[in-house]
Amino acid sequence: MNKDEMNKACRLLNDLISIYSPYFKEHEISEFVYRRMMDIGANPVKQEVTEARDYNYKCANVISTLNFDKAETILINAHMDTVYPTEGWTYPPLKGSLVDNEVYGLGSADMKGGLVSLLLTLEECLKRIAEGMEPSFNVVFLASVDEEGPYSMGAKTFIRSKYADNVDFSIVLESTRGLSSSNLSFPAIAHGSRGCYLYEIKVTGKSAHAADPASGANAIDAMAEIISGIKKIPLEKHEPFDDPVSNVIWINGGERALSTPEKCSILVDFHVTPSEDPARLKTRIAEMLRSLNLDAKTEVNYMKDDLGEPMIYNPYLLDRKNRYIDLLAKTCSKREGKVAFVTSMCVGDFNHFAGKGIPTVVLGPDGENLHRADEKVNLADVVKLKDILTELIFWKQLK
Repeated sequence: MNKDEMNKACRLLNDLISIYSPYFKEHEISEFVYRRMMDIGANPVKQEVTEARDYNYKCANVISTLNFDKAETILINAHMDTVYPTEGWTYPPLKGSLVDNEVYGLGSADMKGGLVSLLLTLEECLKRIAEGMEPSFNVVFLASVDEEGPYSMGAKTFIRSKYADNVDFSIVLESTRGLSSSNLSFPAIAHGSRGCYLYEIKVTGKSAHAADPASGANAIDAMAEIISGIKKIPLEKHEPFDDPVSNVIWINGGERALSTPEKCSILVDFHVTPSEDPARLKTRIAEMLRSLNLDAKTEVNYMKDDLGEPMIYNPYLLDRKNRYIDLLAKTCSKREGKVAFVTSMCVGDFNHFAGKGIPTVVLGPDGENLHRADEKVNLADVVKLKDILTELIFWKQLK
């Protein structure tokens, strides 16, 4: 592999890792990506992303387009935000550390490595266009915000905009290996994903003095029974997906006064297969609550997004015979001599693109330890991904 290309990718990845950009704090990296696109000769736009109800959030997606009046349009996406740093890092999380062709750092795999591939692909496309070559597709390059946050506002803002109207196929550059339980290495195409349904369960008991709990109804005790009941709710399996799972991911209740807690709330995440339906699952949760015969009032509702709509990540599975998947797979095979197919056990913006009806796959560099200490990405794969995407975009002239 070209050493200069590797060094260039490594420098850019280090620059991105050094920018602290957890969700809701992407302003600096959004501006960096915008300036980078300007510097390489693109004409990017900032797409405002706002939320006023809960977080008073305002930031911007960065979008660059190659429009040659082609019949088909491809979307290439990478998100700019990361999770917040965890404990236990061996390497400095905000400084890229290159060790044996792998770069360690917060967001290296999820997904600043993919963001480097996006930016380098855009740069290579502009170079070839300047040399007289013409893409086989219109291309939309989307660097989005708030993928890791609670509402996926970046992707949803894009989906509601004119830029998404004519997209025929989308490629999300998440680390495929990092999202899959498979050990298959790059290039692996995730042509489907589990979904995620989120429900808020609230318990209202009866307050009493802590010295006399029997005279009240302890909402936290009731919620403990509910949490045990959640684990027993049957969930629909579906090949070739990982088995569905449930997790209580947030809890709130009680106070520090010597009182029996009157209220308790939890947020429950169900990672589900395409066989599962959100309304039917909500009904099963309600039936479980009734079966417990609790001495407290219970209610279950969908978690709502920034627009007040149910926060749902739709599960999906694309036919591997899809024309765009077939073309991408052939490009991978041509460049790397192999290609694998997997499904994602995780969810992300790709679920929202697919939910809009855009055929969507995930193809990204190998990475490990996503959302954990010592996250890392394969640097060579970052460059290889750029080459695959470029060849796909110009496939009629390069085949």
